[in-house]
Amino acid sequence: LDIEEVLLQERRREYEKITRIFHSESELEELYESISKLAIRYGLKVAGFSRKQPEAIYEVITEKKRKNKDRKITHYKMKVNIDMSGDYLSYMSLRTGLAELKKAVNTEEETIDMDNEDGGGQVKIHLVLSTYRLP
Repeated sequence: LDIEEVLLQERRREYEKITRIFHSESELEELYESISKLAIRYGLKVAGFSRKQPEAIYEVITEKKRKNKDRKITHYKMKVNIDMSGDYLSYMSLRTGLAELKKAVNTEEETIDMDNEDGGGQVKIHLVLSTYRLP
């Protein structure tokens, strides 16, 4: 029984590792909502939030599979564009919040421009985040 419990714990760790990377369609919606809530929590004004078309990631071709021309899609890379403005320190708090999410979120692009109109540490941010989902 002890061996079975150890094996179960090992399988749970493997499952958590895999599910940290890959999302289901409903989890993606929750992730986008979480990002929006983080921005609001830290006082950032979201000016734009748009999703890009999913990018299919195909399996790696080995010598055996080279004969078979049909490559299988292993997962999709999902990207989202976010334009926001606010205080620089608030944006750094948002970045910390993103790092603490249970699901993996990668930063693909990040542009931070000083907002010269207001001054005082105000910035305009363009951010492209990505994550993965299973087919």
